Amino acid sequence: MWTTKDGRITKISDMDDRHLINSIRFLRSTVKGMKLRHELAGFFALNFVQGEMAELTIEHSLAQEAAMTDDEWLEYHTSYEDLIEEAKRRDIVMFIGAEFFRMLK
Repeated sequence: MWTTKDGRITKISDMDDRHLINSIRFLRSTVKGMKLRHELAGFFALNFVQGEMAELTIEHSLAQEAAMTDDEWLEYHTSYEDLIEEAKRRDIVMFIGAEFFRMLK
């Protein structure tokens, strides 16, 4: 499933090719900002939890996510992997961009 910027929910398989490609490009172009906001939220949460175990859990999660590549982070937190699989199924990955296409080889 994919949620559009106007809040509509659609099946990835029902997206047209242009929407699918643009969604993948969007996630790839915004991942660094999403990761930063997510990390800041984790640090912010540390101010409100009580107990050593709660703090350790958040800190462990932050460390795990900091070690993730952008693609791993997207696969864990978004529908990125499903979008990519659909693009592969349609044989349109070459339209996503040269950088991405090289990564698939």
